[in-house]
Amino acid sequence: MTAGLPKLHPTKRATRETASSEHPDAKGFSGMSETPDPDRAARAIAENVYAAYCRQATMPAHPLEEQTIVTRLVEAIRLQIGGSPGAIVEAVNAALSAWEQRDPDIRGPRVATIDRSDGAITLG
Repeated sequence: MTAGLPKLHPTKRATRETASSEHPDAKGFSGMSETPDPDRAARAIAENVYAAYCRQATMPAHPLEEQTIVTRLVEAIRLQIGGSPGAIVEAVNAALSAWEQRDPDIRGPRVATIDRSDGAITLG
């Protein structure tokens, strides 16, 4: 167990509330994960964008590119996670455009809206 973190009963799940109330350095983390909430939110949105995009896009199958594209989406989203949903939409669409410019065989829709509470997206 990492020094300084609260000891939990094996059946007790850590939440942001229990972690932050039991240890002041645990703020911004949820569960037993070491991933800050903004990073987890960015990853959830990026994965939803990628999945929706791939369902409607015209593209060759390049399964090895998935993690690269998702990572680029996460990076773009993470910078905007505290801002407006419109800023996140712009960042996502810019990352998708950059991907399409790199590979002319890839063409797909753009994100119209993002719900930051659950990562749901709407394509437009």
